[in-house]
Amino acid sequence: MSVRSDSLWRYIPCSLNNNSIGPEGGRAIGAALEKNATLTTLSLDSNNIGADGGRAIGAALEKNATLTT
Repeated sequence: MSVRSDSLWRYIPCSLNNNSIGPEGGRAIGAALEKNATLTTLSLDSNNIGADGGRAIGAALEKNATLTT
């Protein structure tokens, strides 16, 4: 049986906790999440993303059916 390597990425969580991402980074993550087709888990604790970054991520999550946690 052959397993495509890109299918394995679906099950690897992405933790960006405590990285001082800030609002600009939050907007960039939002833009990336709009195109995301593989990542299912993302953690962004303690990054000072702010309201603008949070809104961008929230808007992306309305369009993203892949991210579940």
